[in-house]
Amino acid sequence: QAQLLQVASVAGNAFPAWLLKRLTGHGERSALAVALAEQDFLFPAEQSGMLRFKHALTRDAVYATVPPERRRALHTSVARQLESGSEDSEVFDWQEALAYHYDAAGVGDRAARYGESAGDKAMAAMALDRARTQYLTALRALDTLPELNRERLLQWCNIAQKLGMACVFDPLDLPNGLTYFERAVELAGLAGDDNALA
Repeated sequence: QAQLLQVASVAGNAFPAWLLKRLTGHGERSALAVALAEQDFLFPAEQSGMLRFKHALTRDAVYATVPPERRRALHTSVARQLESGSEDSEVFDWQEALAYHYDAAGVGDRAARYGESAGDKAMAAMALDRARTQYLTALRALDTLPELNRERLLQWCNIAQKLGMACVFDPLDLPNGLTYFERAVELAGLAGDDNALA
């Protein structure tokens, strides 16, 4: 039960039931999952086909018991399952989760890709706070890469520009925000791209 709970905690506060089955072999109706529901840990969520922790604090406490290396490996497994186990339309729905899991797994290029996509999706919905969070995730993820080639430099600058647009109504909500844009100017110069610099 403890091992199942640890995997579930890495999957998130709420996640698809099929994901738990693929990761552990135990579906929502398995004896272990039923026992965890009886003990007030995991429950079917309001959305059909989803499971959730009864309390977010419980999930956080269980997550803290997962050793760092195992946690990274599980985040990688969760992200891969979300990518491979979903239709294209569902992957669109899971962009934020994919950015989170790949970021936690230390897979910078994929975290940046999904973080930027999730930020774009949030901007389209005018959810500026979510967009800021996702664009920042994407920038941090790019910074974990061993090298930023010209394409990555321009990607960094493009995401920084999107971050600026997400902050236009509330610039104070981005602590030390100026440093991101100063860095974007520096990287645009390194890339030798006048449009990006402008």
